[in-house]
Amino acid sequence: MNPTDYRDTIIRSARELFGKFGFRKTTMDDIANALGKAKSSVYYYYSSKEEIFSAVIESEAVALRNQLARILLTYKDNPQQQLREYVRVRLSLMKEMANFYNALKNEYLSHFQTISRVREKYQRKELATLESILRSGQAKGIFAIRDVKVAALAILSSMQGIENPLFLAQIEMHEIETRIGCAMDIILFGIMKREMSPSV
Repeated sequence: MNPTDYRDTIIRSARELFGKFGFRKTTMDDIANALGKAKSSVYYYYSSKEEIFSAVIESEAVALRNQLARILLTYKDNPQQQLREYVRVRLSLMKEMANFYNALKNEYLSHFQTISRVREKYQRKELATLESILRSGQAKGIFAIRDVKVAALAILSSMQGIENPLFLAQIEMHEIETRIGCAMDIILFGIMKREMSPSV
């Protein structure tokens, strides 16, 4: 197995263990045993459990980035659908990560800095993707936006604002979908009645 594949295998195995037992109760021995390898083989690629945890969180961010890139290609002529799919992808990843974060619920705040640091690494790329969607919609006359950069940041911030507290509370998936749907309606249509126009 080449080094990249083995790193990916370690990440997948660790993610499953973190999700099942939590960060504190999972040891490097557990990760090595799950792989059927000596602990030294895990230490060769990762110096600590914390480093593996960061890699697990980073893999989530990479998955989101890759899926967003596919959305741009699949719906390249439909900016509104691109924006809807962006929200859908975030929801889909939340479903996949639900058990993982649920196991970390009591530890989440202690790891919040790590999670935030990894996500910030990819935030610029995600903002660039959103800006591209919004500019395309603006050019087609679909979106009316005063400042594309501000709008992209507002959309990303709203999604992150919904995401973080969901991982700290036991909320049914249908309620998550309702909240995401509500946020999507506000993003696309605002809260003003259609016959009313902005005063400024």
